[in-house]
Amino acid sequence: MSFSSTVKEEVNRVPRERRCCRRAELAALFRGAGSFHILGGERYGIHADFGLSATARTAVTLVKEYRLPLEVRVLEERRLGPHRRYQVRVEGGGRLVQFLNEIGVLSDAFTLEDGIPARIVGKPCCRAAFLRGAFLAAGSVSGPGRPAHLEIYSGNRAFFEEVARAADALTISMQIVDRRRNAAVYTKRRSSVRDFLVATGAHAAALALDERAIISA
Repeated sequence: MSFSSTVKEEVNRVPRERRCCRRAELAALFRGAGSFHILGGERYGIHADFGLSATARTAVTLVKEYRLPLEVRVLEERRLGPHRRYQVRVEGGGRLVQFLNEIGVLSDAFTLEDGIPARIVGKPCCRAAFLRGAFLAAGSVSGPGRPAHLEIYSGNRAFFEEVARAADALTISMQIVDRRRNAAVYTKRRSSVRDFLVATGAHAAALALDERAIISA
């Protein structure tokens, strides 16, 4: 298992105690890994793909609080080698629209939002939860002994700009890089990688990086 997957497994085990933070994490999970669908007949859907079953379970647990019907599909992929992806699909009518408004996908006018409303990431605890969801949805981090590098990649520039703002509000320095395919928000500073891991609940991973840095010093 890669270090990124190990970190995500740890982050998926973090207790989600505050409703406001659960909402912020859901906002990041569906923005970072989701797509919005108009199904017709006043029905809509949001589908999110995850590489780890543990992350899909986290998303399912968070969505169940809203009492919405959902489905999980296991997708077999062969691009870049055989592997599975887990798709969480939430579909419906008026109740789904309200849910999408609550997590900031739809505005109060029920149009697609570009950014994340301040009401979702206004508190420090919610910013940390948003970063946690963003990392679970679209993040990677280099392991101990390798040059420090943590990034969150996305085709949605508004999403990673929100990630950069949330990180900056928590005094975590991250930068945006534009690429031909997916742009990303990233940091190559070991202290920022560590602070990001601590903020999102990956304390064991942060300790592993610290221990390696001490040994290498």
